[in-house]
Amino acid sequence: MGKDDYTQLLTALSILIVDDDPAILEGMKRLLARVVGTVYAATNGQEGIECFNAYKPDVVISDIRMPVMDGLEMARVIRELSSDHPIAIISAHDDTRLLLKSIDIGIDKYLLKPVRTDLLIRWLGQVAHQISMKNKINIQVENIHFIIDHNPDGICLVDDGEISYLNPTLLRLFHLDSFDDFDKSRDCICDLIVNDDGSRRFADLSEMEASLAQYQGKDMLVKSLSRGAPLDEMRAYNLCFKLYPQIRRTILIFTDITAIVKERSMLKVQANTDTLTNISNRLHFDRLLEQKIASSRREDRPFSLIMFDIDDFKRVNDIYGHLMGDKILVELTKAVSSIIRKGDLFARWGGEEFVILTQLDTNNSALLAEKLAEVIRTHIFDTVGKITCSFGISTFEKEDTAETLLEKVDRALYSAKGLGKDRVQVYMASSNTDLG
Repeated sequence: MGKDDYTQLLTALSILIVDDDPAILEGMKRLLARVVGTVYAATNGQEGIECFNAYKPDVVISDIRMPVMDGLEMARVIRELSSDHPIAIISAHDDTRLLLKSIDIGIDKYLLKPVRTDLLIRWLGQVAHQISMKNKINIQVENIHFIIDHNPDGICLVDDGEISYLNPTLLRLFHLDSFDDFDKSRDCICDLIVNDDGSRRFADLSEMEASLAQYQGKDMLVKSLSRGAPLDEMRAYNLCFKLYPQIRRTILIFTDITAIVKERSMLKVQANTDTLTNISNRLHFDRLLEQKIASSRREDRPFSLIMFDIDDFKRVNDIYGHLMGDKILVELTKAVSSIIRKGDLFARWGGEEFVILTQLDTNNSALLAEKLAEVIRTHIFDTVGKITCSFGISTFEKEDTAETLLEKVDRALYSAKGLGKDRVQVYMASSNTDLG
């Protein structure tokens, strides 16, 4: 797309800016007024909804924390009014809960303050391009064949159970030179649609059309993999479709959303990961613990929690400083990660405290904890030298909730601390058992 085309698309764009800070609101208005066609402004979420209903702007850009109604609640209401309107959220806070809520609502872009102008303008250009192509398809019905041939999305026509047309974009997306090339190498379009492991998602075209019928009125996320390509080259598409059962015709439109899926996946990883140690954070652990309790009740399978923290860690911070303390936490995390099982969930609980969710029973969990204690005890840490950790263990019982299970493991850890530190303590209903 040339510079003039890019500029023309942006000048046709209308944007709603929502922010309670007058200085930021005015600055954003002045910036965007030089780039896009129309800029509307609101000072809180409630005003934003009223403005959206009145003017139907192409794009909404909003701060999160505002009086009356915050940006995420406003975005949720707008999503109910219009499921496909592009929404960007701007925040000064790298809060994992806000990231998760943004993902759940379906926010298209999450930007941290101060906003990089080039990234914002580039995203608006992409949005403007998508809106422009969608409008052209709706407006230029009489030139439908010309538009289909030059559409940036991949388009497929299925007539009476057979593929009758693939547009050039779709051929390009699927690495095919021509329709004849497709016809010779594939039985049907469903050969190109795969599961996460690369296996075919649909056995044949009939199964695919039956599945589409269940999604009527909704788009479907599908994945495709070129023949012989590795799994890391798999691409994601938004599949928009229309079924015409009276004439046995199906129109399929594939929009490449690989970059968006990867970005959202990265946001989800960031929301679930402790930024210092790169293991799971407490929010992620809490969510998976609830899921684990529910599955264990159904399947009658026990599991255990191992909670531990560094003995006298305050002394490390006081003597060597917090930066060295952070290095010790990272080094400890790597040592523990190299020992625990692949299926175990390892999370930073807070500060110098960590927790492991494991499928092991009480005895084997205790053996694992003893092994971890010995490895930490004999490890020579950078600058600091030797440190020790105290461990508590609790095993899930059917009457346990997340709260009671965590309370038990915390009591066991507290008991290990009280008995002299550098030891493993198992929680028992009658008393805590010390393993030395």
